[in-house]
Amino acid sequence: MTAKTLKLDEIRIDGGTQSRAAVNEEAVADYAEHADELPPLSVFFDGAHYWLADGFHRWHALRRTGRTEAACEVRKGTQTDARMYAVSKQANGAHDDRGMRRTNADKRRCVEMALAMVPEWSDRDIAEHVGVGHAFVSKLRAEVSTVDTCEATPRKRKGRDGKMYPAKPKRGKASRSEPVPSPAGTDRDKAPEADSTSASGAGSTRGGSDNPLKVWLRYATEFADAWDGLLNTERGAFAKATKKQLVELKKELAREIQSAQRVIERVKQQLEST
Repeated sequence: MTAKTLKLDEIRIDGGTQSRAAVNEEAVADYAEHADELPPLSVFFDGAHYWLADGFHRWHALRRTGRTEAACEVRKGTQTDARMYAVSKQANGAHDDRGMRRTNADKRRCVEMALAMVPEWSDRDIAEHVGVGHAFVSKLRAEVSTVDTCEATPRKRKGRDGKMYPAKPKRGKASRSEPVPSPAGTDRDKAPEADSTSASGAGSTRGGSDNPLKVWLRYATEFADAWDGLLNTERGAFAKATKKQLVELKKELAREIQSAQRVIERVKQQLEST
């Protein structure tokens, strides 16, 4: 990575590297007022073009103030490299004091971009790269899958070791019509857009007239049951996994179950107080 000052007109912003769902005009205005304090833009250079990967709001703010140049951190890479960096948690987690957190729409766009670029990656690998829950990735994969890009159940998936493995059929207790990875299709996937487990503000219901808290309780219970089922019935599917991988998996599943159980307790308490 090289620190370099570039002319704004040199920096390409038309390469599909914008990971935000939309430009936030309020953020642009705020950045323009503090233009001298803004961190460098993140740019990728492929030998011919400078592709903006992170800093679109800063770019627009600098342009609005009449500036013609910007401090940049330049990395060697292609347009695709810039897009992969743009959707990464590394880019979206580097915030200054006025940094703009990703909205649910932003997270969705990041996942959709990643699915289009690396459909062979597993849900967990994409989730790790983008910085979201793997169930959220699985949900969007099923929604945006096409014959030519990201099949809901591709023939092969890239594992954490970088090797390609045959994709296994979806399992679990989920009863939704869409494909799910383990226990997807439960409470966290059905929450409005985000992969949150909070019971507050829940307004989505299946029957339309149900008490929202009761609906959340049903979601959370199904989620806990699904993970509990995996703990007890899916061990055969991981027969070839190393002992360390199995230990890590068990710990992750246990954490997910505890998280769901905490949601259940919170919802029960709120139901008792109503």
